[in-house]
Amino acid sequence: PTLRQALSARPMDPVVKRSLELKIDKALQAKQRLQDEEALMLVEALRRHTDDEPPDAAALKLAPDSERYRQDLAEQLAEMPYLRVAKVGRSNNRWTHALLYLGPDGVWSKPYQAGEKAALTAERAKIANGYGLSASTHWGKAKAKIRQILLPRANQLLQLASVQRMLAEALARGERVLVSNGIVFWYEPDGGVGWQVKETSSTRESEGATIWKEGT
Repeated sequence: PTLRQALSARPMDPVVKRSLELKIDKALQAKQRLQDEEALMLVEALRRHTDDEPPDAAALKLAPDSERYRQDLAEQLAEMPYLRVAKVGRSNNRWTHALLYLGPDGVWSKPYQAGEKAALTAERAKIANGYGLSASTHWGKAKAKIRQILLPRANQLLQLASVQRMLAEALARGERVLVSNGIVFWYEPDGGVGWQVKETSSTRESEGATIWKEGT
């Protein structure tokens, strides 16, 4: 059963139960907003490099042990020519997981075994490297920097169909503020202004004893 289902089955004060249910809903919404934000960051990273010339597979410089991953790497660089970390896989019809790192000399490293943390670094590289940032940078700080980079274009987010749909759903729920860490979507009803994009500082508040109310 889900956490919400488990909570519903427990006997407790109805007010407290409803408050906890709202907390769960808000936590899930926050997680979805983060996922949406990272998806938008990836789309923008790809857009920024659409005119980059992808390297020719034969021209790639690889460590001898990485030679078997040449085609795999080339296919990824064809889509994301800015990558400096790549998770490579299939070799001799066997699925493996390894990371290759682009060195300052332009040579891709020998393969390193990709554990869960390393694999996550490779996924984050798809976003971070697109903005000239290291995938090993603290992820929260990296995303804060990306938000600063994107702020001049932030209002263009409002033109994206996916963002418009997200904001319409929020407004239908009675929400007039949506926060994705450093970026705030703010609904201004006066004068037909509608949704705006603003910037705010990320804060972390203790909510353990908070009683959430409907519509907040």
